[in-house]
Amino acid sequence: MTHGFRAVLMTLVAPALLGVATTFSFAPFYFHWLPFFTVALLIILWQITPGKRSATLIGLAFGLGLFCTGVSWVYVSLHDYGGMPA
Repeated sequence: MTHGFRAVLMTLVAPALLGVATTFSFAPFYFHWLPFFTVALLIILWQITPGKRSATLIGLAFGLGLFCTGVSWVYVSLHDYGGMPA
């Protein structure tokens, strides 16, 4: 594995997958213990990163992974429970 590929993997892909995995702690999966591990791994990634820019990208990737997979509750709450048309 080249150094550049490993850097991209650690900076963008791994934190995004951690964010996606954190979504499984919410309904309908209810893995309430999962955020303890995903956030712990996020903190470990922050601690081994070489600089502020990489740490910012790691946080952004984690947040985008969590947001993009967890935003479906907005549609469900507005459409199913609020009666709003699609």
